[in-house]
Amino acid sequence: MSISPRAMYYFSVHLLYASIVGCAAWVLTSVRGASATTNYWIWVVTVFNFVVPVGRGDRQALGATLGVGRTARCYWRAGVAT
Repeated sequence: MSISPRAMYYFSVHLLYASIVGCAAWVLTSVRGASATTNYWIWVVTVFNFVVPVGRGDRQALGATLGVGRTARCYWRAGVAT
């Protein structure tokens, strides 16, 4: 199974923004005086952001990778007369 260039583009954009969020988390947790609980949840959210694509483009990339496009979700609309 080959990955389309469009899916690769969305994946690279996801990694870029996830890296920016990771840098922001590093800066936020470097502040002295922040509680350990706050630091923990900042890193939990950051890891979740790396693992789960949340943007529109990431969902399109996932659909393109799996071979599921917009028309595949709406296959039932083709038979409906307007």
